[in-house]
Amino acid sequence: MSDEIEKPKMQLEGCQAHARFLNESLKAMAADLPFDAHALARYQSAPSGMAYLDQFAYRFGRLQDTMGRQLLPLILEVVKEPLPEEATFMEKLDRLERLGVVPSVEQWDEICELRNALTHDYPEEAECPAATINQAMDAVRSLVEILDGNAQWFRKKLPSLH
Repeated sequence: MSDEIEKPKMQLEGCQAHARFLNESLKAMAADLPFDAHALARYQSAPSGMAYLDQFAYRFGRLQDTMGRQLLPLILEVVKEPLPEEATFMEKLDRLERLGVVPSVEQWDEICELRNALTHDYPEEAECPAATINQAMDAVRSLVEILDGNAQWFRKKLPSLH
């Protein structure tokens, strides 16, 4: 298999695995959503609950990061629209938005901010992490929709990817 096919295939498979595990953690916590400070404290005090929270935060971050650092830049390579090496990620996102690969730069930026917020602890404000987790859980649908759109885009541009 050529590198043009192998790289996107590997990146898509990795992202789809993150999305699968992310959705499994959401299903496991569904009965307790949305979180408030008390529900979050219950999860944080139980090893199995903490495992679900950790899996969610890890997979959300990995999915967003892998898509942003590896999958989305591959699209620019495939369409032969490389930007200068010094181009910022926002410039790349602008191009990807024009190509229809990401719905909006603002939406991607919000997902990135949520990923960053999930990696910080705010022990003095129990409502803050609960609100951040709830927002991230709501953003999962958007993130997975972008991933699914990327997968369709690659299959359309590289038919031998199937």
